[in-house]
Amino acid sequence: MNNRLISVYKKITSQNKSMHLLEMLGFDAVSKGSERNDIFSNETKEKVYETEKINLDAKNTIIEEAPPVVAQKTQSSSNYIADYRSTEMTSEFRPTNITEQFKAIWINLEQRRKWVYPAVFILTTILLSSYVVTTYIGNQREVQVISEEVNILTEDLNTLYFTIDEIIEISTNPFFSRYDISNASATLQAIESKLIEYENSYTTIEYSFTDLSEYENIQEIKINLDNYMNLINKLDLVLTYRILNTEILVYEELPTVQDNPSISELTTLLSNVYAVSISNYEQLPSIPEFDRHTKIILQSIEVANQLHGQYLAALRNKETSIANQLILSIGMNKEILKRSYENSLNDFNSGINILYDTIITLP
Repeated sequence: MNNRLISVYKKITSQNKSMHLLEMLGFDAVSKGSERNDIFSNETKEKVYETEKINLDAKNTIIEEAPPVVAQKTQSSSNYIADYRSTEMTSEFRPTNITEQFKAIWINLEQRRKWVYPAVFILTTILLSSYVVTTYIGNQREVQVISEEVNILTEDLNTLYFTIDEIIEISTNPFFSRYDISNASATLQAIESKLIEYENSYTTIEYSFTDLSEYENIQEIKINLDNYMNLINKLDLVLTYRILNTEILVYEELPTVQDNPSISELTTLLSNVYAVSISNYEQLPSIPEFDRHTKIILQSIEVANQLHGQYLAALRNKETSIANQLILSIGMNKEILKRSYENSLNDFNSGINILYDTIITLP
């Protein structure tokens, strides 16, 4: 057998196979930091490298010494493998260390949870309770303020309610002055504003209908308010109608031929009467009881305009009898309009009193 093969065989069969293989391939032997005794004796090495055959003596056994403990780490080496083997290995990664860290964090959280969770819960409860109490108190104060305002409005409206009878009388009596009509209109405006405030607030009040003999539910209060508002609106419309009607076909005493009037000045005066009448007619509100009178107003204005032209022509021509007849015609046209107006007022008076009787005092 070839001596080299025998040498390889012996090196492979030894315990440190990897180091002998590296040595065989030309690398230096790896040292672990301190010298160690050779595995084979010098006698055996000489037989391997110097002779063709190795006769193993039964008495010469291979004595393998245990590697000594590394006393000092080799710091310098010219070989990469020696550096790698001689370098002190880092501490081994242990998954249990990470688990223990998480466990420590969890224990810390558990310890804090004993006081953090109750503290957060108590703080949240206090904040919510404060918010609820504050909101409730605020709502109660708001309801109390609204109740006081509604009570004041109720007293004012129930007081003003008894003045409506007088306003109806002024609105439907043709012999009241324009000054009285203006005052009545101002009173209606005050009542209407208070009614609007009451209508916006009464739904927030809790009524005890067992103590209210006039009402059974809140729907009846609403119906009464609607009737009240309807009454005020109608009276306000008729007062507006009356104010505008007072400016329609209003004449001073018309002159005769004997008065020798200025035709140009009289023409301007009559033209102004016609213009003001048309303007007020166009502003008249629509009231069912006055529809017939409104139509007669337009007819009377057109008739008056024709009579004005004929009257001025008679004055220019010194036609005394014709001028006097035209003055009477102008007066009759105004009288017809006046009678129609009074009839409409009577019709309105009947309807408004029926509506007034349906209204009761507010709770």
